[in-house]
Amino acid sequence: MTPLLIAVVSSALGLSVGLVGFVGLMGVLWILTRNSSSDPKPLLPPAVMIFALLSKLPLLAGGWLVVQGLGGPGPGCYGLGVLLVYCLAVWRVHVVSLRD
Repeated sequence: MTPLLIAVVSSALGLSVGLVGFVGLMGVLWILTRNSSSDPKPLLPPAVMIFALLSKLPLLAGGWLVVQGLGGPGPGCYGLGVLLVYCLAVWRVHVVSLRD
């Protein structure tokens, strides 16, 4: 495999694993902070959100082991992919706070 292909695959894996963990975290926080039953229904069932949160660490570790086997720029690009998810989350919170 070429280093460019390794970088693209590792980044995509990092983005997808980071997104699963982030959706799980936000879903569980939404479950814990909703005020009443009049709140809108979530897009995903609560059991799926809890499962996503609990599977976050095993998915991160499994993805890391996969990209370690690829070598080259794999681990760094994987870490940057996961980091990008959380940077986008912080950016979104900042933009929403500016609107209020």
